[in-house]
Amino acid sequence: MGLLNFDIAIIANKYPGLNRYGGEFVHSRALYYAKSKSVIVLELNNSLKKEFKDRFQGIEVIRLPFKRLSSVLKKIKANQVAIHSVSEAVFSVALKHYRVEQIITWHHGAESLDLGRYYPFLVNEMSYEQWQQIKSSQFHKLSFIREILGDENLRNVFVSDWFLNTCSKDLDIGPKNVEIIHNGVDQAFFDCNREKEVGQPIKILVIKDFGFTKAADIAMEILCSLSKYKVFEKVEISIVGFGKFWSRWIRMVSSYKNVTVEKRYVSHNRLPNLFQSKDVLVNPTRHDTQGLLMCEAMAAGMLVVTNDVSAIKEFASKDDCVFSKSLHASSIASELARVLCNHDEMIRLKGKAKARMESQCSAQQTFHRELQFLGLLNQRML
Repeated sequence: MGLLNFDIAIIANKYPGLNRYGGEFVHSRALYYAKSKSVIVLELNNSLKKEFKDRFQGIEVIRLPFKRLSSVLKKIKANQVAIHSVSEAVFSVALKHYRVEQIITWHHGAESLDLGRYYPFLVNEMSYEQWQQIKSSQFHKLSFIREILGDENLRNVFVSDWFLNTCSKDLDIGPKNVEIIHNGVDQAFFDCNREKEVGQPIKILVIKDFGFTKAADIAMEILCSLSKYKVFEKVEISIVGFGKFWSRWIRMVSSYKNVTVEKRYVSHNRLPNLFQSKDVLVNPTRHDTQGLLMCEAMAAGMLVVTNDVSAIKEFASKDDCVFSKSLHASSIASELARVLCNHDEMIRLKGKAKARMESQCSAQQTFHRELQFLGLLNQRML
């Protein structure tokens, strides 16, 4: 591999391709940057033994194990290096090849928060020993985050106000060089939802990773509670996903005749067609620093069902969603049933949601700000 020259080198733990979820929000950025800049993505994947070059939807990608990161960076000359979900190990390697002024870190969630405090539900997905090991490593991890947020020469991006404020409070620090830039939503890409005539079946979608983090179990409980209402007879429900608890949680709704299930992966570029065929996204969560799928469904003109935890209220409210202050499925189902019985209310909420995403999270707006923060904005992007 000869010397490779790029405007931006992106380092991420996950990137789309290889038929798996992860890194769609990174890919959206890369596509936008690539309209005027040269971009390369380095995806860290420790299941690999060595690096290999790939191309995903026009973006050049090198997929590699972490142990090969230093040798690969040695062969890349980039003006800026963007590290998504930064870790001390990755940051230390990048610092060997680039000045701190050339590095920008993106903070998306768990990597910059205390897992014991904000992600206690993860204990359900691992052994007791694994959970204790994670909790014991928190002090060292958060000390690193405190250090980089205190470096005025290093630029940092947080995806929500809630996330930055929470992290700053927990670390007892006033960050030096931080910008809040939401994950962008491409309105044109998701602008696909058609109006539904009164009397047609209402089509409900659940698309989830069936792990505790994504709250698929709560989604199934909402559907079970909704079955107690007469409006349940007028809905068609599609559940798409996979994960550790798929078989266990799907059993909750398997007896309903108006429920279909598909155990499969859905790539990001297929989401618009999926949204096109549905009316409602049932999307509760236990924790989110933004809730990108929710935002994308709102941009598509769907009625979104969600709940008020962590950063969700920064992007959704009772004025544009079925928005519950509770995690209790019965309470969420009650409000959903009320809205499903009111066609005009559904149309109003969907319109408000779509308008909100256009003003708050449009790709043009957010990625333009990122290029500005990266110091790579030029007249071609104006």
